[in-house]
Amino acid sequence: MGQILAGQTNSLFMDIDVFPNTIDYWAVGMVFYRNVQIRWTPYKTDQSHFAIAIERPSNDIDAGNIRTIEGLEGVDVRNDEELPT
Repeated sequence: MGQILAGQTNSLFMDIDVFPNTIDYWAVGMVFYRNVQIRWTPYKTDQSHFAIAIERPSNDIDAGNIRTIEGLEGVDVRNDEELPT
């Protein structure tokens, strides 16, 4: 609503305009993250904008199949970030 956004959208830590044109799904080293947030955008024009957001703290740890490797059955891998890094 106007300058306020609440919900899931592109993180302020990424810039979709710098993504290269490629046939690969993912460009190496690029951040593409849609996050739950509350965002305030007090200044916005066609050329630029300024925004401040409070985003859900998280990291993208995927435990995958690590527990299926012999000797790592008891490993506890999980997302435990309390603040954004």
